[in-house]
Amino acid sequence: MESILVIEDDFMFCKLVSNYLNKNGYKAVEATDGHAAKEQLQQRSFDLVLVDYRLPDTNGIDLVKWIKTQQADTKIIMMSRTIDEELKNEAFALGVSAFLNKPLNPPELLKLVQQIT
Repeated sequence: MESILVIEDDFMFCKLVSNYLNKNGYKAVEATDGHAAKEQLQQRSFDLVLVDYRLPDTNGIDLVKWIKTQQADTKIIMMSRTIDEELKNEAFALGVSAFLNKPLNPPELLKLVQQIT
């Protein structure tokens, strides 16, 4: 069973995404800011991280850089409401596997997770 860390500052949205993934056979846990995400990542490894670009204490790009220094093989999907080409290019250069526009389409999310894990 693949383990997934969902990093999203909207608590209810974060919970909905992790519950959806858990109901579909994954082991998802939540973090609502960069600090909590780093604590989770220091305690265990994850097969996949879903990270929101905008977080209250950091941004997704800085968090991706940190994740890749800690768990280089971890796959990452970045989520954002506004995605410009410069942001996407920077994220892909850092090793992000995919981008998802918010609001998320649950079947699209699940299909992408299945492809990446």
